[in-house]
Amino acid sequence: MGICLAHPASPGSHSRYYPTRLTIYRRHQSHPAPGVCRRAAPSDGLSYRGCTAQFFTFDLDLPVYPSMVITPGQSSISEGLEMRLEKLEITPSFTKAYLCYQKPSAADWSLSWENTILKIGEAQSRMTDYSLVLDEDYGMQERPEWASLPGRVRCVWVGFTLGHDNKPAKLSLAINGLDQSFPEMIPADQLQAARQALRQQGIEIDWVTFSGNGGGGAGPQITRKPEGMSDEEVLRLFSIALGYQFPATWTFTLEINPN
Repeated sequence: MGICLAHPASPGSHSRYYPTRLTIYRRHQSHPAPGVCRRAAPSDGLSYRGCTAQFFTFDLDLPVYPSMVITPGQSSISEGLEMRLEKLEITPSFTKAYLCYQKPSAADWSLSWENTILKIGEAQSRMTDYSLVLDEDYGMQERPEWASLPGRVRCVWVGFTLGHDNKPAKLSLAINGLDQSFPEMIPADQLQAARQALRQQGIEIDWVTFSGNGGGGAGPQITRKPEGMSDEEVLRLFSIALGYQFPATWTFTLEINPN
């Protein structure tokens, strides 16, 4: 059995309902032997050898819940750096947070994937989406209209698979640290100091460059690690040893009411 959802027509910008077609199909095998029900050809769609298909189609009008837009403009300062929660777009199932923040350096500092957490009521979600919007250090100079934090800052929007559930709740957003991406070339003295620090923990790691027909690049190569330690943990410790993690905590809290 399979289920298909289709949207025959897109709703207008002010529509409260989304025209949707729900199709349920069921394949009946006409031969008892396993493996007989096979697809006839790629172009046949839902046509199968040894099978007959039954289709049940329902045209539905599903309600659309528009995003609730909030512009808190809240600022939080941690370890001397300011971050501002500029805007929130919240639906019953997803939240986008728009933030601007000062970076520790001109490098590529992003919010920590593992430690950026949204909580609405009793439910919580880690960050699942990240999009860079403004960073002059990377040639992105067009300031979005929602950005109010002045100066040379980075602005992003981040997504969470968590919504407001159509009821009032307390919302809190915690950003526990920034992560710097690995550059292609790490200074030799910095790399040597990090490797020496990790060696004391039973970890050996190299930084290797590679090239091929599709281009080239560089990355870490783990040659030894303690038993039971995951590669992800090794890379996290490597990042810390290089100084590519900035420990700080920025928190934002507000009450939301979708009604």
